[in-house]
Amino acid sequence: MLDKLTKFFASRFGIVLTGESIGILATLLQQLGNPPNEGICVTCFERDIAGALGLHRVEVVRYIRPEIIGFVLGSTLAALAFREFKARAGSAPLVRFIPSIRGHEIGLTKQLLEGLSTIPGVLLYGPGDPAQQTATVSFNISGCQPSEVGQLLDEEHGILCRIGLQCAPAAHRTMGTFPSGTVRFGLGAFNTKDDVRLGLDAVRELAER
Repeated sequence: MLDKLTKFFASRFGIVLTGESIGILATLLQQLGNPPNEGICVTCFERDIAGALGLHRVEVVRYIRPEIIGFVLGSTLAALAFREFKARAGSAPLVRFIPSIRGHEIGLTKQLLEGLSTIPGVLLYGPGDPAQQTATVSFNISGCQPSEVGQLLDEEHGILCRIGLQCAPAAHRTMGTFPSGTVRFGLGAFNTKDDVRLGLDAVRELAER
């Protein structure tokens, strides 16, 4: 039975059916109360969970999305059912690994926030405290549309970023950046201080035009 199910979901029809089911679920979730444009959005899930954990202060998006609980429980049950779940002994490496990533991200965020705050014409959004937010920094350049800044960063500096409303129109209404949104830099475990320096140099060059 399990082999048949595995083959079914690995087939073209099974993949299409799964995609259609997720699309229908996203529509239903929005009708049942999810904010517009946020049916199923992993970035939105991360933002909302970060808010629920107190890592940012935008009240409208500070809650645990019930879909995340369903995804985690569902994937765990599926792994158990298909005998793909494998327990790993010992949690010490994980306990050490996660705080080290967070510390690295806080350091990069601090460097980025401090650098952007020194550039004339740059408007920063958020608490301004790297320990009180995720490693995503939103900003604008006075007199420039976020879409224009994003395009120039990509074409002239090879820097990819998120621009616009970032699937969070309600948050942008709260910040007063609706409907244009902001430019958002996202930092992660594999970014370095040199990456931040390059980003700051690029923003400074655009702001001085």
